[in-house]
Amino acid sequence: MRTIFVILVALLCLLLGVDIALRAKELPNGWPPADVVTVVLSALSAMLAIVTIFLGIAAILGYFHIRELSVQTASAVAKKTAEEVATRATRVLSDQEEGQGGGDEYAQSAVAQSEVRPPGSGG
Repeated sequence: MRTIFVILVALLCLLLGVDIALRAKELPNGWPPADVVTVVLSALSAMLAIVTIFLGIAAILGYFHIRELSVQTASAVAKKTAEEVATRATRVLSDQEEGQGGGDEYAQSAVAQSEVRPPGSGG
């Protein structure tokens, strides 16, 4: 972002310089006004092309970076959630085997909906 800001400030300074030059009584080095306008517009189009290419490269790199971060975040959240569910399900199963029948409702429903069977149940 800082680079884009510097480029835009440079572009603004260039346009300000051209404005001052065009308002002067004499053009730089005695150039005719048509040549000055042609040079300025050519420089402006070249700068615009460079900024466009830079933004395109930044967009591609940004896309890949965001995609990588989202995959890492999704993996971390999935792992954490799976560990929590597995811990609760294991606790409910062990409580049921020991005859305590405790556990929270979330873990009991997770066990009821899954194919997890306690060891030795023949399933």
